Order: sequence, then C-alpha cells, then structure tokens
Amino acid sequence: MIWKPIVILAIVAAIIFGGGYFAYEMYFKPRKLDRQEKEAGPAAIPTPTPDPGLAAFEAIKPVLDQDTPEAREAMAGFLKQFPASPAAPDVRNALGRVNTTLSLSPVPGPDKVSYSVEKGDALMKIAS
Repeated sequence: MIWKPIVILAIVAAIIFGGGYFAYEMYFKPRKLDRQEKEAGPAAIPTPTPDPGLAAFEAIKPVLDQDTPEAREAMAGFLKQFPASPAAPDVRNALGRVNTTLSLSPVPGPDKVSYSVEKGDALMKIAS
C-alpha cells in the first residue's frame, strides 16, 4: 500500500528533474556560453606555417605542362619530398595527366614494351 505513492512520487520527481535538466542543457547553458564568448573577445587567428616546398614547387612549375618522362620524374620527386605541401594536389593532378598521356601515347618510351598478342596467350603470360 505504501509503495504506490512512493513509486508515483519517484516518477513525478524524475519527470520534473529530467525536464529541468534538459531545459538547462538546451536553453540556459548555450546562453551562458554565448555570454562567455562575447566577454572573451575575438579569437586570435594563428599564422600559417611557411611552406618549405614553395621554392621546389616554383622550380618545377614550368614542367607541369610538359608531357615528358623528365617532367614525370620531377613531379614524383616533389611529391616524395613534400607530400603535405599545399601545392601537392596541383602536382598530383599534373602527374596523373602526364602518366595518362605517356601510357596511352603510341610513341615508344623508356618504360614501354611492345608485345603482339597471339592466339592462346593468357594474361598471366603477357604480364610476365
């Protein structure tokens, strides 16, 4: 008999305190944080670190438009030395274009091997 009112009182307390907690989290806490941000003022903007690969990028910039094995080697060397440089995406795009052009070119190259496919050839034999 006495447990019924205690259980009902516990449920009511949980609802009231739960509602109060969520009201605090949703309404009062953000206002408090906004007030603290206004009092703190604007945040200092950190100065970016200088790019050590900038000079190297300027050196290979003329070869970015060339489709030669030498240009490919220069770009691959830059990416090996400075993989996190801000200029790396531009060099990667140019390197991909050069690789595609050199691979699909009908002109013989230093890393191309000419092969005529014959009847009975398997991909494993051709690859080796």
